[in-house]
Formats: sequence, C-alpha cells, structure tokens
Amino acid sequence: MLTNAEISTIIYQNGTVKVFEQPKQQTNTYNSTVYGTSVNSEPMLPITRYDKTYYMGDQRMTEDQYLAFVQKNCTQAYEAFQKAEKLRKTGWNLFGSGVPILSVGAILYGVGLGVGSDQGDPDIILGCGIPGALMMGIGSGLTVASIPCIVIGSIRKNNSHDVYNANCARQTALELNIKTTGNGVGLALNF
Repeated sequence: MLTNAEISTIIYQNGTVKVFEQPKQQTNTYNSTVYGTSVNSEPMLPITRYDKTYYMGDQRMTEDQYLAFVQKNCTQAYEAFQKAEKLRKTGWNLFGSGVPILSVGAILYGVGLGVGSDQGDPDIILGCGIPGALMMGIGSGLTVASIPCIVIGSIRKNNSHDVYNANCARQTALELNIKTTGNGVGLALNF
C-alpha cells in the first residue's frame, strides 16, 4: 500500500487527473567552500575519486576535506572509511612486526648453522638454529598476513565514496557506470 507522500499523480480511466501536493523535503546539501558543514545551497551530488582527490561536481576535495564532509553528512561512508583505515593500519603493524622478527630469526639461524657446523658443536646449532628457524616462521607468517590487510583496507578506503554515493548522494534517474578494480571490470546500472 502506498502513502500519499509516495504518490504524485493519479490518472483515472475516464481521463480525470488528481495531483497530490508533495510535502517539502529537506535535501542533503553541501557548502562548496566548507565541506564539513551542511547548508541549503545545493543537493549533495555523487562523489568520484581520482588518485587522492575527490570530486563532487566541479568541486575538488582532499582526502581530509572528504573525510570531514562524510563525517557530517554520511555516517555510512564515514564508518566505511574508518573501518578500512583501521584494517590497513593493522596490516602495516603486522608487517612492521614481522620483518624485524624474520630478520633476527635469519641471523640466528645463520649463526647456528654456520658457526655450529664449523665448530661441530650441536649446542650452538640447537641454541641458535632452532630458535632462529622458529622466529623466521613467525616473522614470515606476520609478513604474509599483513598483505591482505593492507590491500583490502586500501581498496575499501579508496572506495568509501561508493558507499556515500549509494546511501547519501542524490540519485540520478538513470546512470551507467563502468569501473575497474583489482578483481576485474564491472558494469553498474543505477536507476
């Protein structure tokens, strides 16, 4: 069942036309000079991103301006950006921990095998080689685990404007988008 707010016109079989007056709706708007605020100047347009610059119509925004804008005007896009940034930072923390552990493990392993083998001392081999091998395994695991976190976090962060466009921007009547991602080429028809 439709409400009066959802109906604009009824045309009866006999040709009679009934027009419903629509209540004024407040539209989401932006200020072209201060992105962090909303004023009744223009409806919020879809945002595109190229390199590290965001575009809303003919207005350019840096990443900081974009983030301030979506924080005030589109909670979904702001949260998507923040979650993606957290995932990306977690990946870099894993990488930053994994590389030194891997390096120290490689040194210990090399000392254990090199010096222990030269001197024929099994205590050096066991004392340095085995802990070195374990550290190399842990460091390698952390480094490898960091890669998907960094990549997926970066992709989601860079595409948070798509969340804004889907949830907060004024939708056009019909729009065809072709987009390439790391997974391939996509075709989207918005109506």
